[in-house]
Amino acid sequence: MYEVSRDWQTYSSETGGFIALKNSILPLELQQAMFIGMDPPKHDRLKALFQRGFTPKRIGEHEEAIRAITTGVLDRLEGREECDLVIDVAQPAVARVIGSFMGLPPQDDEVWANLINAIVGAGDPDATPEGAQSVMERECPRCSSAAGG
Repeated sequence: MYEVSRDWQTYSSETGGFIALKNSILPLELQQAMFIGMDPPKHDRLKALFQRGFTPKRIGEHEEAIRAITTGVLDRLEGREECDLVIDVAQPAVARVIGSFMGLPPQDDEVWANLINAIVGAGDPDATPEGAQSVMERECPRCSSAAGG
């Protein structure tokens, strides 16, 4: 894995890698416009822009809001005897924090989290047993038609 992460010429995201498996879900041009589908130097320039917003100081400025989001997610577990840490805690907390940074309304969190999971899990029958295209059609018909579905 170390070699793959350091040798982007051989293991290109733009010409193979992640996006090769996803081509049936999103058009190649759209995939290459996504951060995960880029190679250096484009990837490095975008990463540098995002890193400026995620310094400890900048995250600290949002600590109160992030604590409120996390507390809200944990409060929904009250009275339950068990939960799935990823589905019931991590995913909704991360989706809301990122969504709040992007200015998205809370009601969009689950849709976007499901879409990202479908895209990342495309081709994995355990992650998307009904197929990633079905997940896109169900979760975001507008996105599916834009992708040619």
